[in-house]
Amino acid sequence: MLLVVSMSVADTGGSISHIISSVTSSFDDVKQPLFPKGTYGRVIDGDVDFDSAITLHSGILRIGSQAERSVNVGSLYASIFDGGMYLIASDESVTIAALTSPVFISSGDQRMIVPIGMQWTGSTTGISPITAGFSDWMNARKLSPLPVHFQEEHVAELITEEKSVLLPLPDLQSHLPRETVSFETFLLPVSRADDQKQREEHILGYIRSLVERDDVASFQEVIQDEEVQTILSSHRGREVIATMIGQLDMSTSMRMELLMRVADTESMWALSSFHPEFRDIAWTLVGPDVSVESQLARAFLFPFSLFSSEDVSDFVMDRYGVALEGIVSNMSDASPFVEHLLDTHLPLIDRLEEKGYPRRAIRMSETLVSLILSMEHKTDVMTKALNHLQFFSQVDITPLPVKPAKKTRNTVVQQEDIVPVVVYSPQAVEVMAHDMLQKSGALFTVETGIAAYADNKAHVSGIFFSSPKEDRSVTFTLDVYSKIVNEIEINGKSDFPYEPSFDGFVEWISQ
Repeated sequence: MLLVVSMSVADTGGSISHIISSVTSSFDDVKQPLFPKGTYGRVIDGDVDFDSAITLHSGILRIGSQAERSVNVGSLYASIFDGGMYLIASDESVTIAALTSPVFISSGDQRMIVPIGMQWTGSTTGISPITAGFSDWMNARKLSPLPVHFQEEHVAELITEEKSVLLPLPDLQSHLPRETVSFETFLLPVSRADDQKQREEHILGYIRSLVERDDVASFQEVIQDEEVQTILSSHRGREVIATMIGQLDMSTSMRMELLMRVADTESMWALSSFHPEFRDIAWTLVGPDVSVESQLARAFLFPFSLFSSEDVSDFVMDRYGVALEGIVSNMSDASPFVEHLLDTHLPLIDRLEEKGYPRRAIRMSETLVSLILSMEHKTDVMTKALNHLQFFSQVDITPLPVKPAKKTRNTVVQQEDIVPVVVYSPQAVEVMAHDMLQKSGALFTVETGIAAYADNKAHVSGIFFSSPKEDRSVTFTLDVYSKIVNEIEINGKSDFPYEPSFDGFVEWISQ
């Protein structure tokens, strides 16, 4: 039985009456159910149904999954991906804590997202709709941070529980099934169900082998097959892909290939864009056609994910800003939304600074400044916020320069390279390079490669640019920070000692 020792109100704003604060538990007498394959955790107390779907009727459940998994609580569906959550439910209310995975919550047409390290308390009967007004809508989605000791304790428990779980992956296969089967034959009666299931597992086993070898070219080739596409889009196929994304080591290119095949649903679109392991890639993908409610929920709640210990790249912040302004531009009267958004997000900037994330505070400040400046009609609330925010944008957080040594008379002064203010992770460099190339209209083939190899630099090979005369195969080095191109090779010739800007290079190579 779990006892809540103390309660408090979120320091990020709002009036949440029930939050996880300090707990002690005793669950020796709770019989543990058999969790579904690839899922792990513990029923700490209460009534949980594991039949056709996982349903928490009342009590406390800690659960994690290597793929996507949902738990029903009243009218709510709480989904996780490659991580775990903690739920406390009664007849009328539920508290959901995101431990190692963000949590996507749906109830009818309403949406909610809980970033890792945060918790949300709401009604099991539903979530306030947008028709109630932006104030009520946002208040119903306010978050509070998890106590550090609570998160550490239950993350450690999840890690221990996951160690005993076997990956729900097919056996490795070195080749596709030798016999060929037409697509019409693939849709066979139930009498052949077992044989067909074995065939599907064989094909998925071959896909797994390509992923483990990081053979992107062969993967791109085999997924052109109609039968393979059907299997990968099945429930089992999606489970295998999602599990491989989170559990296997692979290049950014392969992870992007896999993620785009499961982030085509509303829940995975939201979860991957909040998950620290996948958000750099997720924000580059063209998402599915989701509701305005989902777009608003992601725009409103994403800044709460900036408190995670994992790096948040400038690229993701740029994409978030573009998405936010895009949503606002489609509103007939965006002023109420922007005003309530500022009321909630402005305190987060101070909190980010207090927590030791000054760069994130400045990037969030710049995002809100850009949003306000994009408004054709600025209210008094916006003008006041703008004056407050511009202070943060003017703060220089770069390290102080080291005092140079005295130069002698014979010292030759040379032009210095551009020193980046920020060094992106290799994964972020590859994703940013891919995005720049995609926007430029470059042609990707099975021979195309993008590999980060130095600070903010990517080696691009086998990419094609079309010109009026021919398609040109190009290899070069791209600095995603300075946006400078060098080491250029065109159609096998490398006599190009120029270092143009990326935009200038694209214009020149396309002539």
